[in-house]
Amino acid sequence: MLNKNFPFKTSDEHCGKVIDEYKDITVIDCENCGYKHVFPIPEQHDLDKFYEKEFRHVDSNYFKRLEEDLEWLLMTYERYYDLFEQQCQGNSKKLLEIGSGSGHFLKCGKDRNWDVMGFEPSNISYDYSKTLDVNVIHGNFDLEKAKEYGKYDVIFMRNVIEHISNPIAMLKDIKTLLNSNGLLFIVSPNDYNPLQDIVKKKLGFDSFWIAKEHINYFNFESMKNLLKKLDLIVIKTSATFPMEFFLLSGQDYVSNPVLGRKCHDMRKKFETSLDETDLLDSFYKFSADQDIGRQFIIIARNK
Repeated sequence: MLNKNFPFKTSDEHCGKVIDEYKDITVIDCENCGYKHVFPIPEQHDLDKFYEKEFRHVDSNYFKRLEEDLEWLLMTYERYYDLFEQQCQGNSKKLLEIGSGSGHFLKCGKDRNWDVMGFEPSNISYDYSKTLDVNVIHGNFDLEKAKEYGKYDVIFMRNVIEHISNPIAMLKDIKTLLNSNGLLFIVSPNDYNPLQDIVKKKLGFDSFWIAKEHINYFNFESMKNLLKKLDLIVIKTSATFPMEFFLLSGQDYVSNPVLGRKCHDMRKKFETSLDETDLLDSFYKFSADQDIGRQFIIIARNK
């Protein structure tokens, strides 16, 4: 149980009030970092061992679900590239994706005449991405390797920053790779958001969003504050669908993965129905303004 005195956890680098304890994971609101993260931060060699083990295996349904989601994913990716092309200044169209997964986001950009490359540590995802004939480096993000390809107009990270043991150092490295006025696009779980607070207090859920592979628990405010400290100017915020709506409607997808997939399909139907309308962007802008949405989307410009 969480200590009701809300003790502080401190080390040479981290100091913060304990805000959550879930299973054997402790989360603090770190005063030094300016965002919530686990305590203690795992050692890098322990993280490497964990991910090496995780990447050896893949859910047998992974590629089946990927194919089922592909039309919806590509619709989403096209919207992202539309935004890049509206915001990028000049004629250059060069993009780096950190954590490029299956490679479909890179393929979407390549088909739109973007010069794209990615880093992907998973053997299985890397092998799959190579079938799409996109430029991917097998491994974790490496600053020196990235520099070999010059600077970028867009750097894209989706579901990555929550896994990084030192996100501040990583963002500083990324900033050096951006062209002047280049864009950093971050999608990450929006944790400890108002709807999560409601489902805990009113419906009795625990902190189900805490995952053993997640080190950091950002939200709109903490990520915007961090980017500001790094002299990156936030130019747009958006969100992904507030999945907590289903919980508030009595659909307990947390304890029922089959129902979770059905809720995901309903979210896809909602977005597909509103695609190519102003309503979809307006809905997600409103969500971001209320700090809700299962993931935050933040675009920042390099000074």
